[in-house]
Amino acid sequence: MHKALLVVEVFICILECLARDTIRAPDEDVTGTGWGALAALAQTCRTLSDPALDLLWRRLHGLEPIVRCLRGMDGGLYRRAMHVFSDEEWGVLQRYVPRVQELTVDKWSEEWSLKILRSLMFCTTPLLPNLRQLRWVCGQEADVVYIRPLLSPTITYLDVTFGYYDTGTALPFLQSCHRLCPNLNSIRFRYEHQHMATEVSRAICRAQNLESIDCGLIDVAAFTHIAQSLTLKSLSAWLPNDRSDRLENLRAMRDLAWHSSHDLVPFRNVKVINLHIEDLSFMIPLLQPHNQLFNNISLTFHVVPTTVILHAFFSALGSTPRQGSVRRVELRQLTTLDANIDRHYEPLIYDSLCPLLSFPHLRELVLELDNPVSLNDEELMMLARAWPRLEVFKINCRSGWRVHSSANPLTLKGLVSLLRLCPMLCELGLSLDVRDVPLPSIDPRALQVLDSPSSEAQQGPWGVRNTSVTLLQLSDSPIKDPALVATFLAEILPSLEAVVTPRTIMPMIVPPVHPAQPNLPIPFQNPLIPFQNPLIPFPNPLPPGFFGGAVSILRAPAGFKYWNLWSQVNEHLRKRAGHRCRRMTAMTGS
Repeated sequence: MHKALLVVEVFICILECLARDTIRAPDEDVTGTGWGALAALAQTCRTLSDPALDLLWRRLHGLEPIVRCLRGMDGGLYRRAMHVFSDEEWGVLQRYVPRVQELTVDKWSEEWSLKILRSLMFCTTPLLPNLRQLRWVCGQEADVVYIRPLLSPTITYLDVTFGYYDTGTALPFLQSCHRLCPNLNSIRFRYEHQHMATEVSRAICRAQNLESIDCGLIDVAAFTHIAQSLTLKSLSAWLPNDRSDRLENLRAMRDLAWHSSHDLVPFRNVKVINLHIEDLSFMIPLLQPHNQLFNNISLTFHVVPTTVILHAFFSALGSTPRQGSVRRVELRQLTTLDANIDRHYEPLIYDSLCPLLSFPHLRELVLELDNPVSLNDEELMMLARAWPRLEVFKINCRSGWRVHSSANPLTLKGLVSLLRLCPMLCELGLSLDVRDVPLPSIDPRALQVLDSPSSEAQQGPWGVRNTSVTLLQLSDSPIKDPALVATFLAEILPSLEAVVTPRTIMPMIVPPVHPAQPNLPIPFQNPLIPFQNPLIPFPNPLPPGFFGGAVSILRAPAGFKYWNLWSQVNEHLRKRAGHRCRRMTAMTGS
């Protein structure tokens, strides 16, 4: 053994890296060879002792390393069925399997794992007696029946992804998992078939003392049961959004608020809540009279909120008990912007966001709404002053701000103020009018005579320098001089790698049925799919056979006409980054 391995800290670090390699499949690892380190060591681990064995066996990706410890087990296992373990083989395995605490079975490891589990279906001895966390992701739902030998009272975390087709094989598992795993405190169920929602909802209601629930669609009864839990700390779920269910959902929310008391507050101990609901207004009754101390609230909904609803929601969220607890707020509304309807929604304005000024510890604010946004530099500065610890600030990166021409848009001066007041920012997405680049607040010639460690030199000519932001998301952002803007951004954001602007949604032709040739092939893309190349101009005149067709312009951020100029900004940023790398390489070489 190398002398360096005699240092316990070094040896432990190496073993940790080997063990960590078995958690998940490496990217683009088609053959699954990324777990060869543990599989190879498993054959020689008879020479290792604690704590090496505990670290090597703590996390397994599949059950292959287990059978590799047995004599005579080689690649031939792929070509034959797995036999039931003999008493002698069980004795060998008992040196290793009690050390396994986390297991992942997915498409990369399911062939070996399922073959082993089939041989253990009628075995009364648990294969992994100290298993704590189980992740099961198999392509065929029928394979979930083989999870039975792995379920034990020691499991506290269960993550199961079911197949798409509802074959009914998952039903026995869902009906019995609360008995087989009575100490479960965290569950994560993924399923695409809506018929699974009823059984998953019942399984959630049967489980006791759950602290974390992450699932898809559940019914109202399960949601009501979850809301009254005293142990739950984290919830992620979908509520039915069919037209017939909307009234029932709203009634359930109001009933929870109406029948609650100081001793029975809905979600009283929940810190993280992530809900997919129909309407943002459904949440207001749950927030208004209560004192839940949410740290992280994330809501996805369908109905575009009004200015009044937005203000009411933020006001309810900003009640006194929560002012020191909220760290993250995320609202995502599923877009309703389409090609044929010109919708006019009420704007998101400063007054709507004012209740959030009471959150001094806010770290993340993400809003993605179809509402246009109206904020100016002064209003942004007032918001930024209230959030000195803000790390993520993104508003309408997808749908754009669609600022009215009469409004005062945000400018680069507002960006400088935001970066100065929120020095911890690392993710940023908004709309800016960058046609006017502000003059430096510090004379660049003066910076040349200052010592490099001085604060002025480190802050740059505009008085601020953020090294955490690497990607800037901009929408509806008009630009005039790409080179000047790139220089400005590189000075205040020296780590910036690129500016992301929304790609085009070009005008689409919806052709009529050709009277002579009803199946005439269309020489363009499907009219429901936008053109991929943003630089291809719209054809004029229209091609033969398309006269009388409807020309539909899918709504796109207004700033897309500046997309080509922003591409030039990115080119300037890449060149500056290349020059900087070459300069650093030269300095290192000298």
